[in-house]
Amino acid sequence: MRQMSRLMEKARKEDSGFTLIELLIVVVVLGILSAIVVFGIATFKSDSTNSACKTDKASVNTAVQSYYAKVGSYPGAITGSTSAQPSGAGYTALVTSGAYLQTYPQSTSYTIDVSAGGAVTSSSC
Repeated sequence: MRQMSRLMEKARKEDSGFTLIELLIVVVVLGILSAIVVFGIATFKSDSTNSACKTDKASVNTAVQSYYAKVGSYPGAITGSTSAQPSGAGYTALVTSGAYLQTYPQSTSYTIDVSAGGAVTSSSC
């Protein structure tokens, strides 16, 4: 019995666990690292939306110029929308035939418009 008591006492003295302070420091460091990652991802999302806008604008511009080269006039105005299908005479000429655009680019972050003179503009890129 005495031997068991000595073993228990020895085990308590050699107890080597983490203190509450050490655990709190680890939690704080992990929180800081996760915040850095979250803000880094937000930057990538903004950059990708801007790149998509520029690519869609270039695609519409190419379609407008192709239409002009084939027909000899610009397709007409197209008013883009972030929530509904774009509208205008140019939309019918470019998209419904399928020869210039399969679908008109749509996004909730930006709009792409075409003027009656063939100028392609965007709301954010």
